[in-house]
Amino acid sequence: MYRKTALLAIFIMIVLTSVCFAATKSDEKNKVMVSSVHEYALVDKLYVNNGEEKYKEYKKLNGYPGQHLFQVYFQDNSHDNITAFHVTYEDLRGINLYEYIYFDLNGTPSKITRKRLYEIFSKFEDHRSDAYFTETFPEIYKEFMLGLVFTDDATRLVERYFEYKNNTHQGYIKGDIKFEFNDAKDPDATNIDGMVRH
Repeated sequence: MYRKTALLAIFIMIVLTSVCFAATKSDEKNKVMVSSVHEYALVDKLYVNNGEEKYKEYKKLNGYPGQHLFQVYFQDNSHDNITAFHVTYEDLRGINLYEYIYFDLNGTPSKITRKRLYEIFSKFEDHRSDAYFTETFPEIYKEFMLGLVFTDDATRLVERYFEYKNNTHQGYIKGDIKFEFNDAKDPDATNIDGMVRH
């Protein structure tokens, strides 16, 4: 009798552990981290509709946290059993790329447009540059780095959307990701050539 009770208890523990593990694994499969806002998106809550205006050739992804900061668009180029897509996103933070940023360059007051500064940030990827940019342009460098995180988030969200939609975990063919800012145009944009000392 004791042996049957012990075996029954072990069997129940195994079944409960399996059910809990399956539920946890299923929950994890349904989530994707949106690193830019430190929240999970639920994959089964993602949905698409047609893009509009300059994104009319794209599908607009909806239902993820941080959508008020960046809008993800993609083109589905899938053929047969090969999932292929091109991802882009629009930065909705209202950043003016043509705003002048004033700073001190070796004791000389200087200015540069935010757009040119972003270009410089993107060319340097070493720790010394990171430290200099963080110290000299703390808020601007932080907003630039957040834009890079958007890039990863956008791709990851679209990948997981396709996995869920197609119920697959195949390889993907992805085009280059590009991003655009939803910003005001600068009337002096043609005269901007980067750093200007004054």
